[in-house]
Order: sequence, then C-alpha cells, then structure tokens
Amino acid sequence: MLAHIQGALNRKEVDVLREAMAQAAWEDGASTAGANAGEAKRNEQLPPDSEISRALGKRLLSSLLANAAFVSTAVPLRIYPPLFNRYGVGDHFDPHVDNAIRGDAMTGARIRVDLAATVLLSDPDEYEGGELIVEDIYGSRRFKPPAGDLILYSAGSLHMVTPVTSGLRLASFLWLQSMIRADEARSLVCDLDESIQELAPRVGADDPDLRKLVTQSHPLLGRSIALMLICIPEVLSKQQVAFFRAAMDRAAWEDGRATAGSQSSLVKNNLQLPQAGDVARELGEHVLEALAQSSMFVSAALPHKIFPPLFNRYGVGHDFGLHVDNAIRGIPGTPIRIRTDLSCTLFLSEADEYDGGELVIEDRVGQQEVKLPAGDLVLYPSTSLHLVKGVTRGERIASFFWMQSMIRDNVARALLFDLDQAIQSLTSRLGAGDPACVKMSGVYHNLIRTWAEA
Repeated sequence: MLAHIQGALNRKEVDVLREAMAQAAWEDGASTAGANAGEAKRNEQLPPDSEISRALGKRLLSSLLANAAFVSTAVPLRIYPPLFNRYGVGDHFDPHVDNAIRGDAMTGARIRVDLAATVLLSDPDEYEGGELIVEDIYGSRRFKPPAGDLILYSAGSLHMVTPVTSGLRLASFLWLQSMIRADEARSLVCDLDESIQELAPRVGADDPDLRKLVTQSHPLLGRSIALMLICIPEVLSKQQVAFFRAAMDRAAWEDGRATAGSQSSLVKNNLQLPQAGDVARELGEHVLEALAQSSMFVSAALPHKIFPPLFNRYGVGHDFGLHVDNAIRGIPGTPIRIRTDLSCTLFLSEADEYDGGELVIEDRVGQQEVKLPAGDLVLYPSTSLHLVKGVTRGERIASFFWMQSMIRDNVARALLFDLDQAIQSLTSRLGAGDPACVKMSGVYHNLIRTWAEA
C-alpha cells in the first residue's frame, strides 16, 4: 500500500506544532532506530518520553483520526505514539525496513507494525534534498509534498530519506497496526469507501443501494453477518415446470434414502427419481441450463462445480428430519468429487398444491421456513441444519442439489452477492461508465480474485 493524503493537517495545526517544536530540546534520532537502521540514521528527534513529544503526539493523532481519508485508508486499530524529527544539512536516513513489532516504553503496549506514516511539517521550498523514497512493486516513488500532507506506506517497504543539502526538514512519523492486515484487502476497503463517499451526495445517504454498500465494509473488517439464505424467483417458467411435471408423472420412483448419507438415511422418508435414470438426467440438464441463464443465481452462488440435480416427491406422511448434508459428494460414474458449500431446492409444486412440506433452515437467530412458488429456488449454506416438515395433503415435488462455490467462505460469498446487487442497481441508474460504479466493480472483481479457489 502507498497513499498520499493531501491536507491531513491544516495549516493552523502545522503552525502550532512547529512553534512548539522550535522551543523544544532535541536528541540524536538513532535512539529509536532498530538494529538494522541505527547505522543508517542521521537526524534529530524530540525525546519520545518528553512532555512536549507526548502532547504534540496527542494533538496530531486527534487531527488524523478526524480525517476521513486517513481513517478510510489506514483502517487503524492501534497507533504508536507519533514521533517528531528534523533533518538539517547533511542529515539522512539510508534505505531500511521498519521493525515488525514496536513497544511503547512508557505504556508497555506492543503493536504489530503494518503501516508507516510520515506527516511533513516543512514546505518543499524550505529545504533542498530530504525526499522520502519508498520502494514498491512499480519501482521507487519519491515524495516531497507540502506541509500537512501525509504519506502512508507498508512498513515492510524499503524506504529512505535522501540527504538534506540546505534548510531544515521537519516531520512527524508514526507506525500503525491496521484492522486489516493484508495490504490488498485494505486497499479494497479504501476503494469501496471512496466510492460510497463520492456517491452519497448524488443519490442520498439513505439510498437503499448505498446503505447496502455501507454494510459491506463490516464483514471486510471481520464482522460476521447472518446466514446467507437467498430465494431466487422464476428460475423455471411455468411452461418449463409443466414440462418437468409431465415427464415425472410418467417416471418410476424409488426410495429417497438411496442418495442419503448414513446420518440422513435415518430421518429421510420420501421418494425420488433414480439418479442414473434417463428422466433424472434429462431434467437435470434442463435445470443446469436454467441456472446458467439466471444472473441472480450466478451472482449468489458463484458456482465452480454443481452436483447433477436430483428430484424428490413427498406425499402424505412423508418428511425429512433434521440433518446436515454430507460435506463431500462424489458424482456417480466419474472420479469427480465436490465440496458441498451450498444446498439448493428448486420447487416444482405450487404452494397451494400441498399442506405442510415447508423447508426449515436453522441459523444462529432461529429457524426460517421456506415454501416457494413452482419454478422458484432457495439457496443456503450446506453447513446449516435443515428439515422438511411432514406433508399432510397433496404432493410436494422438487429438485435438490449441491454445489461447490468458487468462494468457500459463506460470509465472503454473501458480501460479494450484496455488493454485486448494489453495483448492478446503481449502474442501471447512473450508467455503466460512471466512475464510482467502475471503481466499485473493480473492488468486486478484485475481491473475487483474492478469495476465489477456482
């Protein structure tokens, strides 16, 4: 990560800090250098444990934490007390990498050093030389910004300050432990937040799509979200449902326990089409074709491998007790095995054709009952405990199957789905070329790139 935050401190704050520093006593800057940097460092600094350094540090932190761009970019969890240095003629800091762990001698607190920051307190025309150079994957980046600007960079980056040849270079430097350890993930959170801030005055802070985007930053910061249970309407048309039902009426059925695991077979009581039969294979291919045409299904599931769809029938007295689906499923007749990340039920009976037969899915906040129109589909994590209530009238007919997603984690997959739906809605309103929409689309695809296992 490498970011230049302009105006992190306003001019008044810069002047207050400089006036106080002009009256302070200074010491050799090597006192806070790590073992690999001590010989390379030649400058002066305010004694870290002095009253003036602590007071100025608190004032600086107050300003930085009120700066939305800094908070959004760094996502700080802990910040090492800011230090203050000055480079006179001949002073420099040769190429080095910051220590991975920093301990505050006064408080005993230790932080993991993810990011380093330099806040310039001298303007470029006050000194010659003194450039901050940071190495990243694109090469050397040179910085000599106005007073009040902040340069934020990965603490693991090789960096240096070139020798000052005239004047005096004043700055504050600090280290941070971020809530988000990985640089790439932190950059994506920053891009998402920038898009939200840009869109807010245009669509309104209470816009439903914008509010959905705001919630997506919470899982990225480690906050969990509720069970991903998504109902997808009209995966099959009514005509397609009628075709399926006619084919199934002519078919022979078998005991549903044929495909149940050892635990599930104890509580499963229904009928199903033989998995290897022609009818099941033909109808299964139609289901897969329909799924590929459903943009909402693809967005929600991000499927990598889909188990060939199966078909079941619940008559009066049939049910399926509480169970969890098998973690791994082998596709018969092939060496292919899939990890079951998601379970799916595609309803083929109208809700008024039967009583009972609700699909009940348990999560941490209780039970959710699902009974959808024919042609609609429900998608939920295979890790969920679930059951089918007993049918008391009519017949409940459905297709069921499992899939391995490109995104293994349920929270990450749910986040991507909500993000994609919000982007699609905003794009339809603002246009595909809108800069904020383009940036959010980049965040979406880069998150997939980060998390995908395909």
